[in-house]
Amino acid sequence: MLRINRKSGFTLIELLVVISIIGLLASIVLVSLNAARLKARDSQRLSAMVQMRTALELYYAANGRYPISNISCGGAWGIVSFDSNTYSAKLLCKSDGVTSDGNTLTIEMAPYIPRLVDPSGSTNDAGYLYSGNGSSYCFFDYLEPENMNNFPASFLNMSYCTSINSSGKCSSGNSSIYIGGAC
Repeated sequence: MLRINRKSGFTLIELLVVISIIGLLASIVLVSLNAARLKARDSQRLSAMVQMRTALELYYAANGRYPISNISCGGAWGIVSFDSNTYSAKLLCKSDGVTSDGNTLTIEMAPYIPRLVDPSGSTNDAGYLYSGNGSSYCFFDYLEPENMNNFPASFLNMSYCTSINSSGKCSSGNSSIYIGGAC
């Protein structure tokens, strides 16, 4: 009686099919993961904006005015920042609105809120920017939101972003979110 020795195992075709299915599933997971990361960064931005609104109201209650940013005090275009390389070293004004008090926004707001840094960690003029005249302010995350549809309408200023495309980016204007009456 002859015995046929059959080796057990997978054929090359079976292995290739399994590997291709695993690759397809991995790519789907990575795409979903990127979307979740994007939404998480926008959630961090929204949370920071709400925290800053609270901090500015606490500052107003303690000082009788909002921080004043003015070109004459060293703020470029009257803008100062927590995290923008262009604006973070700019100084705020004393209550006269003309003389620098020697403080940056980070120093001035330290008792009320820690230094805010946009989760993307950009290194240009984008980031959390502030402009204020003592009686009102505008605080905004300039050019950083990744999907404008992740934010309530009250944070969008459609005079700066006139239309939002299907991916959530401004198709004309700039992608920024705002709080404050002077925006």
